[in-house]
Amino acid sequence: MAHIIMLTIGSGGDLYPFFRMGSVLQQHGHRVTLVTHCIYEQEAMKRGFAFMPFDTTAQYQLMMNADIQVQVQNPASGIDFTRKYLLPRMEDNARRIAELYDGAETLLIGHYMIHVLAQMIAERLRIPYVTVFLAPSFLEGAQTSSTMTRYFGEVINGIRQRFELAPVRNWERLMEDYSHGVAFWPHWFGDTAERERITKAGFLLHENEEEIPAAYRSQIVEERPVLITHATTPPISPAFFQASIEACETLGLPAIVVTRHVDVVPQRLPAGILHVDRLPFSKIMPSVRLLIHHGGIGTLGQALQAGIPQLILGNGFDRPRNAGYVSGLGAGGYLPISRWNKDDVSAAIQQLLDQPQVQEACQVASCRMRDSDPDKLVVDIVARALEGTPIRSGELQYGEPQQTTGSLHETIELLQGLTPEHRRQLMAKLVARKAKA
Repeated sequence: MAHIIMLTIGSGGDLYPFFRMGSVLQQHGHRVTLVTHCIYEQEAMKRGFAFMPFDTTAQYQLMMNADIQVQVQNPASGIDFTRKYLLPRMEDNARRIAELYDGAETLLIGHYMIHVLAQMIAERLRIPYVTVFLAPSFLEGAQTSSTMTRYFGEVINGIRQRFELAPVRNWERLMEDYSHGVAFWPHWFGDTAERERITKAGFLLHENEEEIPAAYRSQIVEERPVLITHATTPPISPAFFQASIEACETLGLPAIVVTRHVDVVPQRLPAGILHVDRLPFSKIMPSVRLLIHHGGIGTLGQALQAGIPQLILGNGFDRPRNAGYVSGLGAGGYLPISRWNKDDVSAAIQQLLDQPQVQEACQVASCRMRDSDPDKLVVDIVARALEGTPIRSGELQYGEPQQTTGSLHETIELLQGLTPEHRRQLMAKLVARKAKA
């Protein structure tokens, strides 16, 4: 079988899909090497992956500090992040990753955030390359290309020249140059337009093997608390946790705050509100009544799968756009940073919990997710990439059919996603409505 080299950087949400991908591909006999931040070496080794660090501990901390700056969506900070963190080690990392190639059948799978680096390596080794898109906002290569041309084109072309590769004249074309692309969200989420060479596989969610600690298990199951989390990253403002905690206290709702960044959590918490460093989200999500989070694609996918409402306090990156997609499904709400206060968060929570249509939308989304099989799709895409066979958009879709225009098709698609019990409930409502008419 093939040697699969996976390349990714970022927060936990950028790593977990690669962990799951690697495990699935290992189960099908492939040899997997993960190239990412040094702090994830133990996680990789635990899964049986070979590992190459993308950075040192000091360099990783530099990235995390820059990460916070980028959240304010200041274009200058994004340029600074690339200049300080990515460019200084791009050539060295490219050479080190290229040295992993041992002549065996090899496939590179890379996060689109570092597409320029991954594409360069694939060109140099003449091996197939699968581009991974983790959120709809990453499908904006043309926008990225203008930045590349203006600020970094000369430096990157210098590296390409030393790799004996032709210089890039059209950055827009390079950013859209992928023969095999996989998007880890379902076709009914976000921009539903199909794109050539990109297959929407569905959410590839992190399935934590840990169990809920016994100390919290009964409390979670019996009280059905609100879950408040910013996942693996700290928020841009302490108001994220402060406003969420105060809102839950005002409404008399029990809550669990999950974050390892203790400095952004109030030292004294109200009665009924608990702080823990970590919990297995895939295990606790079905038992919480509402999720308040930052808008990361993995976290919102967990909530959609569990069928619970979510309030997204999103700022920076893809988060506000992800929140808009969740709101469009009717399964949650969104507050920008200017509204991270007790009153606005309280009102948003109350609205989400009081509206039956929100609960219904959450259940519909949960049913639709059960029909997808992203693991099988990943295996098939890898097989096609190794064969050198181009994949047309939507060709390997599993589960639900591709969305077409027309309200009738959309209605049928929604009905097909309902469980028998939900269909009976819907029928009872329709009969009652007809009787009133």
